[in-house]
Amino acid sequence: MGKNIDKPIRRCAFGLLAAVMLILAAATGVEKIFGGSAAREHIYGAWWMVGLWAALSAAAFCYLFRRRLYRNPPAFLLHCAFGLILAGALTTFLTGERGYLHLRQGETVRAYLLEEDERRQPLPFDVKLVLFDVEYHAGTGEPADFISFLKVDGEMCRASMNKIYRHRGFRLYQIGYDPDEMGSTLLVSHDPWGIGVTYSGYLLLGAAMLWLLLRRVGWRGTLYLALAVA
Repeated sequence: MGKNIDKPIRRCAFGLLAAVMLILAAATGVEKIFGGSAAREHIYGAWWMVGLWAALSAAAFCYLFRRRLYRNPPAFLLHCAFGLILAGALTTFLTGERGYLHLRQGETVRAYLLEEDERRQPLPFDVKLVLFDVEYHAGTGEPADFISFLKVDGEMCRASMNKIYRHRGFRLYQIGYDPDEMGSTLLVSHDPWGIGVTYSGYLLLGAAMLWLLLRRVGWRGTLYLALAVA
């Protein structure tokens, strides 16, 4: 009876995994053709995609327990890490907020527009655009970075394509600017819970992979592999 149950669970888990991988591959094409916002709205952030991830997680954990992989601690820890990463993504989906902040030079604002419904959401601090600048590669006319010099809570800071600005649990990303280069558009992300859960999953994943590697090749083999990668 147990073996009869194991086979459908295994097929379900790997079938859901294949479906998720195909959808993510298709989402990459959608993102390139229609933009990131369309991909997030219709695929990454869609209710059916969240349900698919949840079904995959449930099937995977059922398969793990049916195969008694918890008796192999590093392998079980590895799968738990993936589960924690997915839990972080779900937490971000449920509690995180994203929006856009448009500033003109010398303008101070205290609210941004939410991505989902363009509703104004207040910020717990003031943001002023002091200057927008474009840095170019030396000796060429190719842009190297787009930089917004900001005054946040009275302190000077910068947000650019290559540097995320963090303040009070908010993240500001440089994503656009006005044609006259006197205005800037920032992506605002507020995710106080999901990021911590996701990063914990990545730490657990690293620990599990190191544990598996040590069991396979030992300390000396792990050291040689680390030196080779470096």
